[in-house]
This record gives sequence, structure tokens and C-alpha cells, in this order.
Amino acid sequence: MLRVAVGMVALSLTGCFKVAEAPADEMPKLSGHTAGRPEVKIRTLDGDEVEIDGEFKEVRVIVGYDWQQQVRIVRPPFVAEKSGDDLRYASSGSQTTKIDAAEVQRIEVVQRDGARTWTVLGVGVGATLVGAVLGAYLEERGRDKTTPRSSCGGCGAAAGMIVLGGAGFLLVVPLTKYY
Repeated sequence: MLRVAVGMVALSLTGCFKVAEAPADEMPKLSGHTAGRPEVKIRTLDGDEVEIDGEFKEVRVIVGYDWQQQVRIVRPPFVAEKSGDDLRYASSGSQTTKIDAAEVQRIEVVQRDGARTWTVLGVGVGATLVGAVLGAYLEERGRDKTTPRSSCGGCGAAAGMIVLGGAGFLLVVPLTKYY
């Protein structure tokens, strides 16, 4: 039960995030984008268009492949431009980074997703409560009424919380992933 409670608190503090994977050419569209500005449409690696709002957390620039892969984190507001084969970007107050755009495997735009966070918490907490009620009911129903209560009062509720609460969270974990 303590693990479930700690997990719910951690999830509510950190929340869920959406990640849009896009080619390096899309980074300049996010240039100068901050909170309160209109949404920007970018093209993902799958060819879909997604809207990125002004409150995104960061852009991860993934350079290289496999064991030589580097992740460079750029937080808004930043300036980015693509000129020729070069991609240049700089966060506020930092030096400009210049990289060959062909070396960039992809960029990942990370933004908080409050709706998913509440969905995950709601399903997880609901499943945990249903598990507690069901476990307590089954424990009481299966108890022999002629003998006094066992020393494990509440074991059914705890087991139900663990089983159904865990299953509830496992079912909604895919919601915490990508677009």
C-alpha cells in the first residue's frame, strides 16, 4: 500500500509528458517560443502534424547513433535556425551551438500533459479503491462466522489493493508514452 501511495504522489508531482519526435528541420519553428504564445505545428518523423504549445519543457537534440549517441537538452526560450546543412541553436544566455544537420538523428519536443496525468491517477486510484472494497468483501464473505477474527484483519483489502491497483496502473502506463 505504501508503494502505491508513493507512486501516486510521485506521478502527481512529475506528471505525464508527451514527446514528439521530429526531424532537425522542425527545430527552427520552435525558435523563440515561450509560454503564452500560440501553438506551433510541427511534422513528426511519422509524417503527422502535432501542435506544440508554448509551455513545452525542453527539446532534446539526439545526435549520432547507437553507442555514440549524445542527447543535448535545449530549454525554452531558445533561438534556432537552419542554414544550408548546418543547424544552429542557443538557449538564452548560452553560446550558439553549430552542428551538421545530417548528424542529428531527431529532435524530441517534451511537454507536460495534465490530461494524461489525471487519467492515469484516476484509473489507478479507482482500481485501488475497487480492489480494497472487493478484497475486504471477499475476506469477510469467506470468514467462518463462528470463530473470532484472525490476526490478519484487512489482508484481503490490502491484497485487493495491490492486485487491482497494480493492474489498473499497468493498464494505463501506455498512456504516459509518446504521441
